[in-house]
Amino acid sequence: MPCPLELDAKDLRREMTVPNKELSQASKAFKFLQSMCGVGEEGWVRTEDYDFTVDFLKKRREEALAGAESAEEREEIMVQRSLAMGRYG
Repeated sequence: MPCPLELDAKDLRREMTVPNKELSQASKAFKFLQSMCGVGEEGWVRTEDYDFTVDFLKKRREEALAGAESAEEREEIMVQRSLAMGRYG
């Protein structure tokens, strides 16, 4: 059965402009954060940088929680924390 939705190239460009821009900004911010705390491409941290990285990320999380404007936003931050627990404590 063929897909009932059909989008032309103009529709696709319009629909993807905002998500691509937001994704690009988020990707740049993430790469900047990685460079600030010494986390490599695949999440590895050098042994000598580990304690600094853990402290740095905990402080950024506390700042994010303090700046969260809703319970949903705080919940999302905590979900992300639980996903990273295996790596960063």
